[in-house]
Amino acid sequence: MTNLQKGAAQPHVYPQDIMRLSVFDVPETLIINFECKVQMIFNQICNLRKQNQTLSKARDFLIPQLITGIRELK
Repeated sequence: MTNLQKGAAQPHVYPQDIMRLSVFDVPETLIINFECKVQMIFNQICNLRKQNQTLSKARDFLIPQLITGIRELK
């Protein structure tokens, strides 16, 4: 795509240039399979971010208490 860019001030690609590109005909089952796997990964990323926020809050709450002696490690 970058090789198709034209213009000096603001490079862009014209629709007629895009129409000359070859594209693959991907089977629908492959697309659906890919979407399922990617969705699982994004769900895991979302869950890990939530866990990270929870753990950060716990850390921020507990460290001052450990430093001041309100809580002790056992």
